[in-house]
Amino acid sequence: MINSNDKNTNIINNINSLESLYYSLKTTLGPYGSDKLIVDQRGTGDYIVTNDGATILEHLEIKHPIPRLLIELSKAQDRTIGDGTTSVVLLTCSLLRNCLKYLSDSSIHPITIVDGFQLSLDQCLKEIEKIQLPIITTTKQQRDDLDHKYNNTEFIEKLYQIASTSLSSKILGKYLKHFIKLGVESIIRLKDNKNLDLVRVIAVNGPTMLDSELLDGVLMEIPSGWNKSQILDRLLQRQQQQQQKEGEGEGEGEGGVGGSRVLVGKLQLQNIKDVSVVVNRFKELLLTNDISVVFSDSGYLPPPIESMMQDNGIFHFNVQDDRDLSTIALNLGCKLVNSLYSINSQVVSGLKKITTVVIGDNTTTTNKLFMQIQNATNEISLPTIIIRSPTDTISQECIRSFRDMLSILSSSINNPFIIGGGGCIYLYLMNQLKNWLNEQVDMNQKIKLSIQIFIDSLESIPFILIQNAGYDNIELISKLKDLHRLDDGINKWKGINLDNGEIVDMVNQLKVVEPSCLLVNILTLATRASQMILRINNMVINEPRERFKPPSV
Repeated sequence: MINSNDKNTNIINNINSLESLYYSLKTTLGPYGSDKLIVDQRGTGDYIVTNDGATILEHLEIKHPIPRLLIELSKAQDRTIGDGTTSVVLLTCSLLRNCLKYLSDSSIHPITIVDGFQLSLDQCLKEIEKIQLPIITTTKQQRDDLDHKYNNTEFIEKLYQIASTSLSSKILGKYLKHFIKLGVESIIRLKDNKNLDLVRVIAVNGPTMLDSELLDGVLMEIPSGWNKSQILDRLLQRQQQQQQKEGEGEGEGEGGVGGSRVLVGKLQLQNIKDVSVVVNRFKELLLTNDISVVFSDSGYLPPPIESMMQDNGIFHFNVQDDRDLSTIALNLGCKLVNSLYSINSQVVSGLKKITTVVIGDNTTTTNKLFMQIQNATNEISLPTIIIRSPTDTISQECIRSFRDMLSILSSSINNPFIIGGGGCIYLYLMNQLKNWLNEQVDMNQKIKLSIQIFIDSLESIPFILIQNAGYDNIELISKLKDLHRLDDGINKWKGINLDNGEIVDMVNQLKVVEPSCLLVNILTLATRASQMILRINNMVINEPRERFKPPSV
């Protein structure tokens, strides 16, 4: 069935369907955004308290296809940059809402508005390229030199500023200095590596988030059936076996813990049928390659294999998540094997350190025992971040916020240009677009009106930020517009200090900065989404077919 109407009725209805989405996210924007309580009423009774746009969108149950389309498009922002999801949705809704009066009386055709939006976007991207600042004011050759870059005080300071801006509106913002230090230290370990999975982030319940810490290597929780003395005995036993082997002239093992090595693989040991035949071969492979720690997706170890590993001081950790298994392999510098018979010296990695770590509240009931494993081949150990929080629900939100910060930092390193944050750049672009529009003498008037819609919509982001902080947004926006209208180059970073409502230089005074690629993505996705929705004037609905009913006899 095709739903259609004359003129722009369907487009208007599609835009109106976004109202609930707009108001759901509007009050969450910025460091003073309100939280939303999301309750699962489908039987579990679980709840989440959050102001993170990506989390809210993930849990919204919306039936209308247009809001669902916008949600899917905005998720691309979260996947690509790690932040700005809320801004994409709000700017898209503002662009479309400002079109309504022209669509209602059909004074401007939707395609004309689409063309005007494209011209506006192109001009904005040019202005961003002109105004963006390099993170590090050195030559390109020096920026490409990893040692020079990561030892540069200016570069590290900018990373701290970017991390601070990212976390200020999230759940970790209460302990800002503590977590931005953990984030920047983690990203420095990666150098220019874009694979953020190399930083493992795990949650352990605890009384305060300030107990969160960075530890080198891979941390794995030890099963409750083991105790610390048993583990230390097994480690000592494994080292003595290796030392005895070396004393007999059978060669030295690679690694820092008695020649110990680690194996990571999709072994599926629980599916082995003839265990008695396999166990001896498996033992031979493990001992020949000096393997003392095994990570695999084997949820259940057959008793003969479990007994063999215990007798030889070999630890086994079950990791069911394939992605986490791959991350552990990368972190420890070994290859992920897919078969028991693929085990050889080329796929394992030497270990620098194996030790136990107790994390908890120093009480026997809440303490958790972990094994810390470090690779001997990496010059710098890749980190594991331990997030401490009171509940599992909060823990998941903390992990998401921390990973968003890592994603922003990684984007900043790979696209090393920044702009002022706090919404000031939107006001700057408004002024530059107006000046450019006034110069277009021969431009079609309806195209000009479409560009003016884009200009008016840019104001929505700083307007909402100020409103959520509790200040008079109309008065402050008016003052900021007057400053940006001077166009003297001095006021381009002027915005509002949301802590006290004063007009300040966001870059030089408050040090509130963000990567320019973040804004480029926000503007591009919001423009593309609004253009797509303006082009949809009919909705094709595939109705379910009736099941064939045989005639009654």
